[in-house]
Amino acid sequence: YDYKIIFHSRNFGSFTAIRTGLEHASGNYVAAMAADLQEPPELIVEFFSILEKDAADVVFGRRAGRDDPFVTRFLSRAFWGVYRRLILPSMPSGGVDIFGCNRQVLEAILSIAEPNSSLVVQLFWVGFRREFVPYHRREREHGKSAWGMGRRLRYMMDSIFSFSDFPIVLTLWVG
Repeated sequence: YDYKIIFHSRNFGSFTAIRTGLEHASGNYVAAMAADLQEPPELIVEFFSILEKDAADVVFGRRAGRDDPFVTRFLSRAFWGVYRRLILPSMPSGGVDIFGCNRQVLEAILSIAEPNSSLVVQLFWVGFRREFVPYHRREREHGKSAWGMGRRLRYMMDSIFSFSDFPIVLTLWVG
């Protein structure tokens, strides 16, 4: 396997970091996952197997369960419920944190020059054949998530303004 280490001058956020990695990827298949290891890394092997068989162009991990405290599970369910209603009804109920795709999907994603956006929604928006692999999200063993309420709300607002007609409809309705 080939790997590259890429440094940014400062922390620009996860979307920028993942996009930079995708821009420098050279393989036929790419995958992205969080470094906290709450998603099992062996999913990547399963994703690549599906992609190699040409059964899909993009493969997402779909949470079948999660080992998080009750409040975290409740807030996550509420967030993704609103997200699905306002932005992307086909989004899995627990959201998406891990994916793999082929070069064709990667090129389509990289052609979108949108700095404040949702990579996951872009993966749905460009089309292509999708497959979902269920997994159980592990408990966080170290550290605390930086994915707090403020970041969630900004992510939702960026997604609403980029991929929804809700702001226009609301403006017309209020006006």
